[in-house]
Amino acid sequence: MFHRMIRDLTRTGLPQAVELRMRRNDGTLFWVHLAASSGHDEGTNVLRIVITDIDARRQAEAALAKADALQAAIFNSASFSCMATDAHGVIQIFNVGAERMLGYAAVDVMNQVTPAEISDPQEVIQRAQALSVELGTPIQPGFEALVFKASRGIEDIYDLTYLRRTAAACRPWYRSRRCATTATPPSATC
Repeated sequence: MFHRMIRDLTRTGLPQAVELRMRRNDGTLFWVHLAASSGHDEGTNVLRIVITDIDARRQAEAALAKADALQAAIFNSASFSCMATDAHGVIQIFNVGAERMLGYAAVDVMNQVTPAEISDPQEVIQRAQALSVELGTPIQPGFEALVFKASRGIEDIYDLTYLRRTAAACRPWYRSRRCATTATPPSATC
């Protein structure tokens, strides 16, 4: 690989870079970033090669990729539902479990509706009224009622009924849902 990089550098004159593994004196392998460029110094052609140890970065990337794969596997599980919204309350993530539980395809809700729009409207109104009394400030029914406390850094756990796309297909265990919201957007219910 190194020889090919030098050949390409001398042929094209363009800087070259590659990441590859090298062997230390003790025999252990480690990742490096190798950059080569050519130039002139007092009329003489000069080849500049810089080798940077990137082993720690590559190990961190590998650990992150492994964690991402695990997180994706958990998130894509059909065993539980998970939704996440943007700061405006519009659903951005709607996993397979949420699709199965509520009967909506992710494409039908993502970037289109808020959790309040697929929740029991009477419960959302009651929640807004109760919070308005509790906190002494008017809170509108809708997404604001679902995240009002969390958006102010106050822990908020409550029951909320999500409505299935087809009520006829609704099994009792789908109706009631424990909701937890966080103060850090996007807000999520899982």
